[in-house]
Amino acid sequence: MGAIMAELFTSTPLFRGSNSVDQVWKICSVIGTPTKNTWEDGHGHGLSHAGNIKKLMFPKAYDGVDKLAELVTNADKNAISLIRWLCSWDDRKRPTTQEVLRHPFFASHYNVPKSIVTRGPTSPVASSAMKRKAMLYFRQFNKKQRIA
Repeated sequence: MGAIMAELFTSTPLFRGSNSVDQVWKICSVIGTPTKNTWEDGHGHGLSHAGNIKKLMFPKAYDGVDKLAELVTNADKNAISLIRWLCSWDDRKRPTTQEVLRHPFFASHYNVPKSIVTRGPTSPVASSAMKRKAMLYFRQFNKKQRIA
């Protein structure tokens, strides 16, 4: 979601790689190479043991330069903060939907209704009902498109 948000600001892919090694290099050069602190489960199992890329040296994290802010120049500090949080290596450190909606980016730009922010996670039953409604809607939409 963070990469998509950055792309909405820049109209260009944030991590445009020409191959898998280049792709990983681009990601590391923007958000930093994962360390034990940033991705405990992936450290030692991810990049350092990843086949043909294990011999490469990847960029160190940030070195005092905020690469994300350099690339996404038309975003304010709250947007950069949210993008960085969403692009966390460790999925357990990424925000939930409610945490994203409570982020200062939305408070300063959009009026998010409290009912959405305070609503708890949906139950599996509610979520499957929503999926069924969405599927029904898209089927009806596709039928209308074919007729037109």
